[in-house]
Amino acid sequence: MSGKRQRPSLTCCDAARITRAVTLEAEGQGQSDFAERCRIDPPVWRLYLDAREFGESLTTAERQTRFEAGRTPVRFCPFCGTPAPALRPRKKPPAKVSISIDGGYYCSTCHKDHGCRCAPPESLWEPVS
Repeated sequence: MSGKRQRPSLTCCDAARITRAVTLEAEGQGQSDFAERCRIDPPVWRLYLDAREFGESLTTAERQTRFEAGRTPVRFCPFCGTPAPALRPRKKPPAKVSISIDGGYYCSTCHKDHGCRCAPPESLWEPVS
């Protein structure tokens, strides 16, 4: 995993590994207690839908619907039907974890707007095999 934007994803089948369609997402980004929440509350498996793949054929309302659908928690892999694994705190968490309390791209850990190399907050957790 390299770079800030690489979140853990499902690895139960080839399609899940290749598309990275289901990833972990930490709750409460942009809130003042985000750093603490990341360490206490596990992230949620979510389906990532990229509206750009539909081109200009979607209306604004349809794009919003697709975005909201992409925020739906996932309990099973959409490709093979395997249950999404439970999560536990990582025994050896990354040394630097990107925490954004402004809800944007500014990393409160390394103090960079872009080019942050800190691990995502979701990496504080690992799937239980």
